[in-house]
Amino acid sequence: MKAEGDWDVLVKYSGFEFDDSAPKGLARTKYENMLYLERPGCNLCMGNQEKAEPGDTVMATSTRLFQGRVVKDTGEKKGESLLSSTPVVVLSTILGRTPTMAEYEAAVDGIVLTKFKPSTKQLVS
Repeated sequence: MKAEGDWDVLVKYSGFEFDDSAPKGLARTKYENMLYLERPGCNLCMGNQEKAEPGDTVMATSTRLFQGRVVKDTGEKKGESLLSSTPVVVLSTILGRTPTMAEYEAAVDGIVLTKFKPSTKQLVS
């Protein structure tokens, strides 16, 4: 990612800083409505380093959403791990909830999702 120049964009807009010399000591359990990046394990999923609060609903593009891996049940509510496409996850992050079908269709209008490629213009100086 550094070689392609994507790293600077991630640092600027997500506040993410990857530093092997200063790993975090505790897993995060409280989340804000924002983008989180985590060190990859078997795939890019929260189940490797992070857990959601028991009973939460988690949406991800990962297929490793085994029961109890990312979020546990509580006595009152079952923890949910939802598998979604990247556009749905991104739009859900922006909205803070799962989009309606109309919101999703409006967001992807004019985008050929099977042929999308990132911008080649410089995004960060």
